[in-house]
Amino acid sequence: MMAEQEERKRRREEIEVRPEEEEREEIRLAKEMEGSRKEEEREEKGLGKEMEARREEREKEMEARREKEAREVARYARRMEEKDKEKAREIPQHTRKLVLLNARTKSATQTEANTAMHEPVFNGSNAQRLIPRYTVDAPDEFFNHFETVVLTRKWPEEKWS
Repeated sequence: MMAEQEERKRRREEIEVRPEEEEREEIRLAKEMEGSRKEEEREEKGLGKEMEARREEREKEMEARREKEAREVARYARRMEEKDKEKAREIPQHTRKLVLLNARTKSATQTEANTAMHEPVFNGSNAQRLIPRYTVDAPDEFFNHFETVVLTRKWPEEKWS
């Protein structure tokens, strides 16, 4: 019996030892896994740092592009403002020219109108209606009427005949 008891005792010790060894093994494996996990995290962080650096570089490039475009837009706006100012300066000059031209045209038109009112233009079709028919019986009446019409209408002498 004693041998049996000793055997049981030894088995209990083995069973008791096994959990301790298994527990130690599990702890060791857990530490290894945590170590490898930490290493992976470090690698990821390293990659993350690289990616972060690349992202920051891209952001800087984009900001530089935006600033350049803003400068170009401002430069373009200044050029357009300068052109507008030049056009604004030209408008009064053109306006003055138009006013002078308009005044000259009015003056010339008025002069022509005044001349036309004082000096009638000879019109052959109207002239024939104003002159009476010549009759052999009353030549004096014809010539008196003819002279009156010709002189009042200021017909040129070359058109009398």
